Amino acid sequence: MKNKKMLLLWIHFLYRVIVNPFFNFVQDCDETFNYWEPFHEILFMNNQTQQGLALQTWEYSPIFALRSWCIVLFLPLLQYKYQIYIVLRYILSLFCFFCEVFFYKTIKQYYGKSIATTTAIILLCSSGMFQASNSFLPSSFTMYCVMLCYSFWLSNHHFLHIWCMGMAGIIGWPFCIVIFLPNILDLVKRRATYWMAPLVALVLLSTTLYYDSWYYYQFQSLVLSLIHLLLYNKGSGSEKYGVEPWYFYFKNLLLQFNIMFVMALCSIVYLFKSKYLIPFWLWFTFFTSLQHKEERFMYPLYPLLAFHASIMVEKIKWKKVLVGVFVLLCLSRSMSMVQNYGAPQHIAPTMYHHLQEYDNGKEQPVCIGNEWYRFPSSFFLPNNLFKLYFVEHPEFRGHLPTHFVSNTTHSTSVVQPTFNDQNEHEPLHYIDKEKCAWFIASTKIINFDKIVCSPLLNSRESPFWSRILYIPFVSSKYNQYQEFCLYKKKN
Repeated sequence: MKNKKMLLLWIHFLYRVIVNPFFNFVQDCDETFNYWEPFHEILFMNNQTQQGLALQTWEYSPIFALRSWCIVLFLPLLQYKYQIYIVLRYILSLFCFFCEVFFYKTIKQYYGKSIATTTAIILLCSSGMFQASNSFLPSSFTMYCVMLCYSFWLSNHHFLHIWCMGMAGIIGWPFCIVIFLPNILDLVKRRATYWMAPLVALVLLSTTLYYDSWYYYQFQSLVLSLIHLLLYNKGSGSEKYGVEPWYFYFKNLLLQFNIMFVMALCSIVYLFKSKYLIPFWLWFTFFTSLQHKEERFMYPLYPLLAFHASIMVEKIKWKKVLVGVFVLLCLSRSMSMVQNYGAPQHIAPTMYHHLQEYDNGKEQPVCIGNEWYRFPSSFFLPNNLFKLYFVEHPEFRGHLPTHFVSNTTHSTSVVQPTFNDQNEHEPLHYIDKEKCAWFIASTKIINFDKIVCSPLLNSRESPFWSRILYIPFVSSKYNQYQEFCLYKKKN
């Protein structure tokens, strides 16, 4: 029995920490431009060859200050920049693994081995967790904290429980108060918060005040950032970045968790029988009610979804068959995502070395058009001679980032006049195509030569059923692919 337990632990470790970050790719442009790019800026702020290379979004402008700098403070040093990117993703996966193990052990102690094992299997195999486990996003960080908070809540470790909630809400994502409302009310009822909560709040808020004031170069804390964020979303701020129908999360979670999402929904029959089941429904209901919806908003829900589903699975006679079908569907979905959409991540390290080989000491703009959201990050550009620039395209008229200002001590505190919070097109954030020395695109670029390419799914020409799942010898027959390439301008 002990050997079997260790085998399952090693399988979980190998898949989550070794396989997952190697094959997973950045699937959300918000992760690239709002976290990897600011992280690149503070990491290389004093490096003359890197200054002005990273891109800044309007959310990090001091006049808007919607983001806290604390989430991007991590400073490893390696030989190549892209190695920092890769190592950090492995570290995030490792931390997620420890949170999952701790979550499993707590559920096992209070709900039994069977429910805990099913929860662990769902978390391990889910294509949703495959994406969320090593994403450099506040929603992923909040997901880690949810696993720890839930564990400390069950085991009555009040101080650690409050500390993790504080980390999630102050350092991570303030909106996570929605999922922690039952926790907070329970702690107040137990009178366990009178001295702990103010202490945790003081330490964490002081930390954010220090770092945010330093990088914005003005008095700034997460409290002020939260106020800015709430004021921005009070009207229709976030809706300028797209709205989705009410069933968006039903469709998305069905893709990521298939039959286990259905089982989790069935847990509503026990909603009023246990306080530990309330957070799931609070979060799901709140975000479903909002018009602006994004997949990453559901990340904090994933551990609770797995737990809820496992409770219901225990009541199914054909439990092993159900879990087996779930595992196969999830692995198929994850493989489909990697094979169909992993091209930008596949060519990124090779792109870095090709650009480095052509470094002649002169500026060589790297350009991208309407596929700007596929850009992997400035960690894959060797130095500031190869800055990324956007080329205007009629298919996109939104507001794109621009470079952090170089040759200044506090590049993060500079107010750039071209920023706006209305998602309005800004012509000054674009470059003329004739000035481009390199181009990243999935369509042929005239007067440019292909340097390195990787297949990318053409979703418009591929059937829905063959692109959402990987079916050996079938998907490749029906799916249509195009080449996602790095192009070099002809001499």
